Amino acid sequence: MAFSARHGSLSRPEWSSKALALRGKTLAAVRESLGVPEDMMGYALRNSRIPLAMMFLCMYEIFDSCDHRWVIHLRACQDFLHRRKLLLTSSINETDEERNHVSLVGRFFAFQDAISRTACGNPSVFSWEYWQQADLDGTDHLFGRSTNSAAILFKTTELGRTKDSLSLEDFETRLFILDHEIASLDAVDAEDYLAKESTKLYQNCLLRNATPSTPIVQELVDKLLKQLYTLVQETRCISSSLAFPLFISAVELDPLNDEAFLIDKNTGEPKSGRSVVLDILKAMSGSCLFNVGRLGDVIRQVWVNRDLHLETGATSATGSALGSNDWTVCVSPYCTNLSLA
Repeated sequence: MAFSARHGSLSRPEWSSKALALRGKTLAAVRESLGVPEDMMGYALRNSRIPLAMMFLCMYEIFDSCDHRWVIHLRACQDFLHRRKLLLTSSINETDEERNHVSLVGRFFAFQDAISRTACGNPSVFSWEYWQQADLDGTDHLFGRSTNSAAILFKTTELGRTKDSLSLEDFETRLFILDHEIASLDAVDAEDYLAKESTKLYQNCLLRNATPSTPIVQELVDKLLKQLYTLVQETRCISSSLAFPLFISAVELDPLNDEAFLIDKNTGEPKSGRSVVLDILKAMSGSCLFNVGRLGDVIRQVWVNRDLHLETGATSATGSALGSNDWTVCVSPYCTNLSLA
């Protein structure tokens, strides 16, 4: 109810105080449930409604401010689920309803962890063990992308974090495997297509040191933004699954090649890539379960940073000179606690 009230407060500001009060009550109830003596913790861990409450509290914080508070719920719930799994393995079984609740919550937080941390490259909270045990077949319609696609993002980010410690042969072998896995992703609808192409774009930027001027990046950005613009402006298909494709394509726009990105069907006038992104953000505002305002702020910060590099005579290649890459230099520093799922 707290999250629903907070979302509704966009159109009805008078609901804001009610949403805040409900959030406080929910948080207090969760703390009370978990604040029991250790010998009573088994009863709390058995209660599948506690992680459900954590999930909605997390969604509230993402939608409200999208700051460090949603990550606190992510870490707390991962710890809860880990302890619950150990308890159930050693003593009692769970009902189908409890299993469904916990499975939903686990997928929500694991998807948030895998997809959102791609922006800043932070260490994962959910380990590779989770993705090894997950069902990788089919699309999770609640989150708008396949579990396999999210797992590939997880592996891509991990490879980016650890590549300096790997031999060249080991790195290239893992990269080859990722290439094959991305190519094998199904793209049966527009959301699948966006997930696949944005994953490919992210991989090129993070692992191949591609920049906005790299031909493959320009090609993928062009495809992604035009598909996003069509979905949002023409078919009014708006969902949280569009956050990651929009972000990755927006921050990889080439500031030196951004004039006539597409022709507006209504006016016949050319629109720049940045103008297209701003139009998409405006259309999404108030219709999604992620924080569109925070997403837009981060995108604009990246644009300002790229423009500053141009004005000072620097380029994205500066990252290479620092032993890093364009993504690390021009994108990651502005993305702390950004949610993209």
